[in-house]
Amino acid sequence: MVEQALPYGDGTVMVELPDRTRIVGGSGPSRRSENGSPAVTPAADQAKDVRTAIEEPLGLPRIRDSVSSSANVLIAFDDLTVSSFGPVRRLAIEAVLAELAEAGVSEQQVTLVCANALHRKWTTEELASAIGEDLVQRFGSRLVCHDAEDAENIVNLGTTKSGYDVDIHRLVVESDLTVYVNAQCHMGFAGGWKSVAVGLSTWRSIRWTHTPDGMSMSVRHNRMHEVFDEQGAYIESKLGKRIFKIETILANPTTVGRIWAGGVDETRKAALEVLEQRHPPRRGAIKEKADVVIYGVPSWSPYATFASMNPILTLISSGLGYLGGY
Repeated sequence: MVEQALPYGDGTVMVELPDRTRIVGGSGPSRRSENGSPAVTPAADQAKDVRTAIEEPLGLPRIRDSVSSSANVLIAFDDLTVSSFGPVRRLAIEAVLAELAEAGVSEQQVTLVCANALHRKWTTEELASAIGEDLVQRFGSRLVCHDAEDAENIVNLGTTKSGYDVDIHRLVVESDLTVYVNAQCHMGFAGGWKSVAVGLSTWRSIRWTHTPDGMSMSVRHNRMHEVFDEQGAYIESKLGKRIFKIETILANPTTVGRIWAGGVDETRKAALEVLEQRHPPRRGAIKEKADVVIYGVPSWSPYATFASMNPILTLISSGLGYLGGY
């Protein structure tokens, strides 16, 4: 028999399986992470790594060289459904504010938007847990949650060549610079243009990707991100300006492993090179059909953040999608 630990609720459970069992992922050598993929070393100084990324952007000038002292700036950030529990959001926002200050842009010219897509709005206390109490107090009414049903603050940019609708938060259109802080790239799912095309959009845009056939964690050849990329290119072409992105891969739930800043496409490409090594396709690992498939599902779902979990929804979204769908 083979012993294997499986996620189960808030912990794990040890199961005994027949010797002929094919195990995909699982524990491995010490230099590999818990799911058997190559480990990413936790940053010794997260604040320093964040600053270095912002000071050495990929594909774009530094923020301080991109704006005038009269600029109005939007800083958007991942909401709390993104399982990133460390200080990366706060550190990135503070580093961006420092760059803006060097250009003569005051905090009064900056708006913070939590990119919660179609998720509910977050309370002040919840936002403080994500970006810190100090930022919440300093920004006050200039810290808001995206509202996908607030027509006055949504701009329809039209449709892409493939017919995908593109709605976007008004501040993305009207601000001189938009900076987006991604708090974690989960496999091939999060990050890239998903941050903007979903987090700051409406159901009209989101409906093209959040479908059963699009629910893939695949790092490469990901249909969902093919749509996001088309929507993102359309956004920048219509706006005539580029969005500055901060892209993060975590070493563990609280600590940055790798982080990049710059253009959305450039940072996504850099992240994919790491993610491809960490998450080789599971679908190619076993060619034959199986009589029985077993995998554990943790008590976690982005659709039940700070709420009781629906086990059926979690089985489909977390089990078949987030954990198994690549």
